Amino acid sequence: MSKLSLFHSKLIGAPHLFPLNRLHHSVVVSDLDGTTNRYVLDVIPRNPTDPRVLAAMLAGKTVDANARCKPYD
Repeated sequence: MSKLSLFHSKLIGAPHLFPLNRLHHSVVVSDLDGTTNRYVLDVIPRNPTDPRVLAAMLAGKTVDANARCKPYD
C-alpha cells in the first residue's frame, strides 16, 4: 500500500504572481511510513516561460505539457 499527499508548488518558469500558480499542485506517492520510496507526480507546460503559453493558460485553453514522475528528496 502507498500513501498519497497533495502539495502546492510554484509553476516552474511562471512569474511569481502568476494567477495559475495557486492552482499548480503535485502528488507525492510514498510507502505508508511516508519517508521511503517517495516520488512526485505533476504536469507542467512544455514552454512555461513563453508569453503565448502563459496567455493561453490564463484564457483556460489547452497547452502542450509534460507529465513528470521523479524521486522526491
